[in-house]
Amino acid sequence: MNTVRRSKLRGRVAVVAALASALVLSACGGSGAGAPAASDKILTFGGSYAPNSLDSSKDFQNPVHEITNEAILHLEPDGTVTEGLATEWGYVGDGNRVFSFTLRDDAYFSDGTPVTGESAKIWLEYFAAAKGPYSGLMGPIDSIDVDGNTVTLNLGRPNPNVPRILSDSGLNWGGLVSPAAVQSDPAMLATSTFGAGPYVYDPTQSVAGDTYTFVPNEHYYDPSKVNWDKIVVRIMTNPNTRLQSLQTGEVDAANGHYSTTEAAKQIPGVDVQSFKLAQQAFAIMDADGQQVPALGDVRVRQALNYAVNREAIAKAVYKGIATPSSELASLDGYVLELEDRYEFDQDKAKELLAEAGYPDGFEMDVVSEDFAGPDYGLVAQAVVENWEEIGIRVNIVPSNSTTDYIANLKSAPVGQVAPQFDRSMFSQYGTYFAPGGFAHPGSWTDPEIDGQFLEGASAADPNPYWEKISERATEEAYLVPIGNPIADVYATGTVENVAVTEARSVPLLAEWRPGN
Repeated sequence: MNTVRRSKLRGRVAVVAALASALVLSACGGSGAGAPAASDKILTFGGSYAPNSLDSSKDFQNPVHEITNEAILHLEPDGTVTEGLATEWGYVGDGNRVFSFTLRDDAYFSDGTPVTGESAKIWLEYFAAAKGPYSGLMGPIDSIDVDGNTVTLNLGRPNPNVPRILSDSGLNWGGLVSPAAVQSDPAMLATSTFGAGPYVYDPTQSVAGDTYTFVPNEHYYDPSKVNWDKIVVRIMTNPNTRLQSLQTGEVDAANGHYSTTEAAKQIPGVDVQSFKLAQQAFAIMDADGQQVPALGDVRVRQALNYAVNREAIAKAVYKGIATPSSELASLDGYVLELEDRYEFDQDKAKELLAEAGYPDGFEMDVVSEDFAGPDYGLVAQAVVENWEEIGIRVNIVPSNSTTDYIANLKSAPVGQVAPQFDRSMFSQYGTYFAPGGFAHPGSWTDPEIDGQFLEGASAADPNPYWEKISERATEEAYLVPIGNPIADVYATGTVENVAVTEARSVPLLAEWRPGN
């Protein structure tokens, strides 16, 4: 792991050859490539970040995955779960430990393989074992039973969030991929798609990291839902470039950014849809002090929280379009009174460090998320400066790609974590408190949080238990939250049916339709 002092940063993812070939050809086989006709309906979207891999089991949530991999269930903008590849679904019995769904019998993957219960089992087992950023969110799976097109998940612990996890907003779990690819040569999934969605990736019209082109999947079960002759996702990390491309008509829609929101609102015919994300935070992953003994003391973790000037960061970095907060953000367990639990007080922070036996501070590594955009680097610099003001010596571990970031998190005591798309407490628990979670690579546990989680996960109304988790996590200072930023999607009149909300913040491009 390469560490860099903050001062140095200031200037600143075996198969038979014939089968493999056949799969690649079928993955590219849609309506064909070549120059589009003048009448072609083409959606061009300006994306803010490239996928780490087309293998969604190893990547973060990205709009490109939902274009090709139709999910088992669908999430409506209001958070209601409706049918996707499954026509029936639900928990079996009480306790949220057994979940069953029945797949439609007319769906096919883009390679022509039928969607079956067995294919779903193969994908779910592959996803759980992939060691990707979301592999642990389902929790332990004891077994998966298949009876024709009916699949039953037998879980090792209660999970009230299975319908959402299996949806197209569920962090990639539900987007099924052909077993022919998964079982023969999974490496192909990184650069080709084999989903059951309305489109398929066309590598002949794409450049990894820059442009991703998708054409209709000739095997898709419902041609009436194929709204475009082509979908093109262009990666534009600079928010001003995305805004300019929207103004010139180079893109029909784009990920927005707080720095361009007001300008976008002034463009005639542009619809600006805004929604609040979960917190930008720093996860204290070494809360048991195995790497940095000081972090095992709650007073030290609280000192890290008191030291941070959240109001100043919200104004300087987010230009006021963020809610400063000391609390783990969730839609279903948020306790408003906890937002100001750690008001900026560096004298209090120094007192706590001294009480804990660290009057002169200590040294620690912090993983930053630079690759995700300039905001993350600015937030990291501001937080590190606050910590150094109370005597803590910080070595920033930069991450120049998703691959670097995931690797760095596995061995660092503290890591910067971007706002999460899924704001349910169940997913927050899986991210921050379950051993093996994306931001919890260690083995420490908090018995009180675990107890509240198990009670809530099997309760008819889990929210009171989720609130207890928020209270415990805030008091124990397992995170240093900064605030809850606002995100946007901009769309011109050439696109209809665009809907992003707090309940469903992932842009589902395949759902959009040509406008007038």
